[in-house]
Amino acid sequence: MARDGRFDEVWRTLLPRIVHPERVGDPEVVSAVEGMALSVGPEAFERQERAIIGRPDSRGVLPGISCPTLVLCGRDDALTPPPLHEELAEGIPGHVFTSSTAAGISRRWSVLKKLRTRCAGGSKRSRLGVTESPRARPEGRLYSGRSRKPSDHRGEMQRLRSILQRIDRKGYGAYKDLQGSYDLGPFTLFVDRVQRDPFAPPSLVRVRTKENGFEGALFGNGTRRVAFEDFLTRAVERALRRAVRGNRGSGGSGRMEIQRPSQVVLPRSSMVVEDGYVEARMAVGLPARGRSVDARGAEAMLLEELPRVVREALLPEGVDSRAARGHVETVEDADDLRRQLPGLGLVAYVANGAVLPRESGASDRPLGEGAVPFRSPEEYRVSVTLPNGGEVSGMGIPEGVTLVVGGGFHGKSTLLSALSWGVYDHVPGDGRELVVARRDAVKIRAEDGRSVAGVDISGMIGALPGGRATTSFSTPNASGSTSQAANIAEALEIGTSLLLVDEDTSATNFMIRDERMRELVQKEPISPFIDLVRPLYDSLGVSTVVVVGGVGDYLDVADRVILMEDYLARDATARAREVRDAFPARVPPGGSAGDVHAPRGRRVRASSIDLRRGKRETARGKGMHTIELGRERVELSYLEQLAEAGQTEAVARAIGEFAAGNRSRGVAEIVRGALDAVAENGLDSLGSFRGHPGELSLPRPQEVAAAINRIRSLEAATEKGA
Repeated sequence: MARDGRFDEVWRTLLPRIVHPERVGDPEVVSAVEGMALSVGPEAFERQERAIIGRPDSRGVLPGISCPTLVLCGRDDALTPPPLHEELAEGIPGHVFTSSTAAGISRRWSVLKKLRTRCAGGSKRSRLGVTESPRARPEGRLYSGRSRKPSDHRGEMQRLRSILQRIDRKGYGAYKDLQGSYDLGPFTLFVDRVQRDPFAPPSLVRVRTKENGFEGALFGNGTRRVAFEDFLTRAVERALRRAVRGNRGSGGSGRMEIQRPSQVVLPRSSMVVEDGYVEARMAVGLPARGRSVDARGAEAMLLEELPRVVREALLPEGVDSRAARGHVETVEDADDLRRQLPGLGLVAYVANGAVLPRESGASDRPLGEGAVPFRSPEEYRVSVTLPNGGEVSGMGIPEGVTLVVGGGFHGKSTLLSALSWGVYDHVPGDGRELVVARRDAVKIRAEDGRSVAGVDISGMIGALPGGRATTSFSTPNASGSTSQAANIAEALEIGTSLLLVDEDTSATNFMIRDERMRELVQKEPISPFIDLVRPLYDSLGVSTVVVVGGVGDYLDVADRVILMEDYLARDATARAREVRDAFPARVPPGGSAGDVHAPRGRRVRASSIDLRRGKRETARGKGMHTIELGRERVELSYLEQLAEAGQTEAVARAIGEFAAGNRSRGVAEIVRGALDAVAENGLDSLGSFRGHPGELSLPRPQEVAAAINRIRSLEAATEKGA
């Protein structure tokens, strides 16, 4: 089996014989056995087995043993059961025979440690004269490449060096021998996955500290834990830039990186903070000369550069504790402020002093020189008390319909963009730390050409020519107005309390229809948004913030008007009423609105999502704006509230799990089921293999649903009775 390249089946077949039945499913035990098996490799395994087969029978020397002897056996040992141990014991004069309940080979080491503690005050030699044998360690005889003690990290370092020296200049695939775990003193290195060649995606490793020496207040609740993990991820990223040399040969040789965070704070798979340890997950481009192993370069990376990163970013003595506290407290304040919004009757909040503009359209970093700090109009000024920052003041945007107006380049779209990103917490120094919006806020826009599958848009678009109903509307190529209506219906279906709409990215015929067109075109199924925005709030409780610069009719439906001039906000509600009275609308808004209602839910057929790509099935993210499902590429460029590629990867895997289940389910059920599982089991549960799960960030339900809705092969229909 080992000779045939099926070594992985060897240790899995033997696992039930060397591990107690109660521990066969224990991930930690399985991981340890796998790591030890892989560190031995098929060649050494074959040599071991040949040595055992040809070993002479030594039972004849047993009567010559004259020292006190303990023969210790696991009562449930399947590989060498108690009768065999009894036979050995009977051949030794003056023996003591003991069987340990519920123990197999994998339990002997722990039993011996307990025995040593009880005997002679824990000395190496007990009163029974039993000396610890390295062969009794948990991995057992089968995988013991050499005698070593688990606590001897210098021996582990030498083991790693020895493996590297043995595979030096061999084909790149020899790096597979590195898979496993290594005690390197202050931390343990886990090599989870090794790349197949230097041009393939990098190898995946984890480093886990032996203890968590950071003050518990930094991760004392869920919000703080996410914030501290984010802080440490950024600390590792900075340490990598300082410590890692970089290019060491062909392909990605010499790369060492951690998931790159954006300006927002998200739960990510890059860092795990537990009470007893801190673990960072990284990608390493193992160095190569052409397509051969470069052992010297790998040793420098794993035994010099990586330990420096750990010292500078994962141990308390290397971390700026003041910066860590500031980071955690900033995030906690933003989260607390967002939680206060419903109780204050607000949908969003912009703190005084916030810096809203970004340095460019391709960057989410704050604009430096020339940025105008935000200042709230007195009419909307709201003071709130935060757990760490104390009292702060800023502009509170109440529930209802809010109009943001102003000339071109005066900051109205910048304000709306900041509100759309207010669904996330931001890092200190971002400028938008205390710009928050309801967590379920959705930015709505037109999206010409997108596919729509079974969406109930009847509340916005009535019956089509030929009497075609729109309660379960599908099209492979939606127009601007139809796509915008579908986007609103889908947002309502998954759940939202705030819509953010910008005139610049909307379909004109969906936003408004003037009196001349109403008079000329009598058969128009589309209810313009100006007729819907008021009923959406009055009937469904969904607020809207609308940015307009050329459609004054929206003054008739607004609860308030914020005017942006020279990047400064002021209340223009009273002036807007004067203008409205002086120039009354010739067509009162709401005249064409139909029955504004929550759209019906839909069921999605899992079999319509084909994950097959040749002999494989694939569901993966390709950057931040594309998902690959089998041979289909799902375009997400218009999802403006996606923050990181890790979210896209998590969405792809969640969709893949649903598709693989081959069972029809409701859209909301799919989304909630996936995110509930992540909430219970962590992002690691979306991992495709043991250990390092890949680069994942937590998406919102709104983006998961939006991605599902953009699958062109999707087959969905409204649920009956919904």
